Amino acid sequence: MMGAVVKRPGVGQAVGVWWEGEGWCRALVRERGEMGKVFVEFVDFGTKDWVEGQWLRQVPEEWLTLPPLAVKLEFAIDVNEGENEELVCEMIWESIVEAARRGPIILKVVQFQEEGKLFGHLLSSASMKLVYQEFVRKEHVSIVQ
Repeated sequence: MMGAVVKRPGVGQAVGVWWEGEGWCRALVRERGEMGKVFVEFVDFGTKDWVEGQWLRQVPEEWLTLPPLAVKLEFAIDVNEGENEELVCEMIWESIVEAARRGPIILKVVQFQEEGKLFGHLLSSASMKLVYQEFVRKEHVSIVQ
């Protein structure tokens, strides 16, 4: 059961946020904005967004002890010089979505970093190749060692 409305959320405060289609989600307040808006990070999805303050609630105590469901991953690749980084990232995202439609994706961890962030690669479980192997082959990106 959700708690009372959070009227003056503090930066770093754990809250529940009503998110259409998902229901109540755990979040951390990252910034207070104008007009009652609050910038939050959804701990179970790894996404961030501005939300109306009216949708913030105090969270049940047990919610604070649960580990997040999302893990931050930084790909161990660099976009090569002369490439349009935004376009390359968009194409890589599309290749990840397509690979996920074809079957499971495996995370290969190269390094553990601070705050639980992982540095690594996504592999197709069927081929054990990088999901974005084509971008490496065409020299749009380089593997970071």
